Amino acid sequence: MKRKSFYRVISGILILSAFGMAGCGGPRKLASAPAREFELPNIKEAEPLAGDGVQALTEVLVKYGNLKTFQSTVSWNFVAVGQGEQKAISERLIFFERPNKHRVMAITGSMKFASVSDGTKVLEYAGSAGKLTPAPSKAWQADAENIRDPQIAGSFLFQLFRGPADIGQIVEAKESVSLVPTAKPDQIIIRFKARGRYGTTELTLDKATKTISKITSLFEPLVEDTAKLPASDQLKSVTVTETFTNVKIDAPIGKDVF
Repeated sequence: MKRKSFYRVISGILILSAFGMAGCGGPRKLASAPAREFELPNIKEAEPLAGDGVQALTEVLVKYGNLKTFQSTVSWNFVAVGQGEQKAISERLIFFERPNKHRVMAITGSMKFASVSDGTKVLEYAGSAGKLTPAPSKAWQADAENIRDPQIAGSFLFQLFRGPADIGQIVEAKESVSLVPTAKPDQIIIRFKARGRYGTTELTLDKATKTISKITSLFEPLVEDTAKLPASDQLKSVTVTETFTNVKIDAPIGKDVF
């Protein structure tokens, strides 16, 4: 079955919308989503970035691009507004070990998702159906929906592991990086238009440690895609918020995790 876009959430259960792949009636094969949906382009000569947030974003990419391991629990919140409003929440776990080992687990409603890479193979599960694929050389290059799509079980966080050399592959061309005013003196909020379908993205981080506490993405390109659909399936907005807690950086991770 072909996956055209994204999971719709109704009554806390992930199902596919008119531009998805199936209903919610039990185990099924994972969709073979085209990689281009969330794959960021390989830019040889990106234009210099502008904006008062460039330095802050660069510092974040230096930190996350150099770390050896990352562990965190994640509270995920999804809100889609169309003819009505659809909401979903999910609790997740993320483990990452450079360059390409990861483990992502998520429970959303009655659906369970997982993606695990031991550095050689990636095993991906949705419900009780799974698939095994070769592991990419870098974790953020994984084609697994459970690693690259925040609307399912992935996280934009993996793009930050690229490091500062790839800043032009993270921010949309000809867009600026700005700092959002905040009343909290120990907090920085960086806003930019991310490449791929994430759209406007905000990173909330601790000013002293440069550690991310929240990522919010608005997915405007996805919303624009629904304009071609019947009015009942069109979306006005999609917001995905990831809140990171229990963050551990460069702490040892047991081999059995992967």
